[in-house]
Amino acid sequence: MIAASPSADSEQVSSFLKSLGEYTTEFDSKAKRDSENVSYVAKTFGQQEKDVKEWLDTVAWYHDLPAVERKVVTETLE
Repeated sequence: MIAASPSADSEQVSSFLKSLGEYTTEFDSKAKRDSENVSYVAKTFGQQEKDVKEWLDTVAWYHDLPAVERKVVTETLE
């Protein structure tokens, strides 16, 4: 994992996070939550669509990933 490596190049990590942020922004959109995300999550993780819809109503994704503080990443990995 590039982001988890202490020797990772910071420019590469920033570029990766920026790109990933674009995907999380799209995935987090209302249009996606109301359509293809439901079937994708249900099929990928073996869940009922009803449960996925309820779950999607309770979660959010951070979009500006390069701005996430190091402490948040470190605590998440622990």
